[in-house]
Amino acid sequence: MEGNSTLEEFGKNLACFRFVVLYHQLPAESGRSSHWDLMLQQPLAWGDELLTFGVSVPPEDWGPPTSVQHLPNHRPLYLDYEGPISDNRGSVTRVLEGDIQWLVKTTDMLTLEFQPARIPSDNNAFLVRRVLRIRKNPGKANQNEWEMELQSTDKPWDCDSPAEFDAESVRREPDPPHPPRN
Repeated sequence: MEGNSTLEEFGKNLACFRFVVLYHQLPAESGRSSHWDLMLQQPLAWGDELLTFGVSVPPEDWGPPTSVQHLPNHRPLYLDYEGPISDNRGSVTRVLEGDIQWLVKTTDMLTLEFQPARIPSDNNAFLVRRVLRIRKNPGKANQNEWEMELQSTDKPWDCDSPAEFDAESVRREPDPPHPPRN
């Protein structure tokens, strides 16, 4: 992740961006467990890839602090893609999508409003707007282990299209690069 930004730096010019949660079914021979990928669109000024976190529990079980793995960023095409992944890496199925509004982004913490739009289940309680906080877990030696927490909010939803978002004036602090993709 690149850059530091806060709600104060954004001012009133808040934009809606998209998110998606994909269930990533991995083949048995992969040696890894199937999981849910939380992918967050970000302003182009911060990069054109999706910030991505692997979560071991389904979205309806998010809420109390949940351990997540910060994964390498993914291509934006995953906002709309469902199906097989090349090189026998399994397949992905969309389980949740909607809008996000960035509130805080630093090298070790993200805070955003999270407005789900679709989840194919009877759990409509999950469709309420929440504040999502993801932060590095300081007690873990592995820098890719983060902690995620969802909290309810009653703040009015108020954001503009991403085209109206001005991230150029946001103070940025570079992060270390991600490891190479396999």
